[in-house]
Amino acid sequence: MTVPSSYAVPPAAKEYQIKAVFLFNFVNFVSWPDSAFDNRSDPFSICVVGKDPFGIYLDFTTDGQTAKDGRGLKIKRLKDNLQDIKNCHILFISDSEQNNLNVIFEQTRDLAILTVSDIDNFVKKGGMVKFFSRNNKIRLGVNPDAIKAEGLVANANLLNLSQIIRP
Repeated sequence: MTVPSSYAVPPAAKEYQIKAVFLFNFVNFVSWPDSAFDNRSDPFSICVVGKDPFGIYLDFTTDGQTAKDGRGLKIKRLKDNLQDIKNCHILFISDSEQNNLNVIFEQTRDLAILTVSDIDNFVKKGGMVKFFSRNNKIRLGVNPDAIKAEGLVANANLLNLSQIIRP
């Protein structure tokens, strides 16, 4: 049975479905210090700053899910409000924010926030995790030094799946 083209998932949508799953899995493959949360019942906040490329996929992926420690998950779309960055645990920086990277990195400095993007040279510019495509598959580039510098600990499984990049 073939799927009519009107029902087929466009390639960009499928790409961001996969990236949404990665963002969710980072919750379980990275450890945050207790100081990243006000209390034991605080949820993990996965935030998107800039134009949201995920649409419903990020919400759908995390709906009803919990982190390895039982914390709930909360999705936040920050648009232009960088004041709320301090309440994020994972921050996906959309390519619409390429010109604001320095400001965003300044806002996240000394906070236990995993920065993720698919912006070219993101890790070399100071980010922690970059999505890239190779052989039609989504891959990860990771800077373990940047992750460690913010008090986060990347699981060995995450590092083994990733290309290690040290600027």
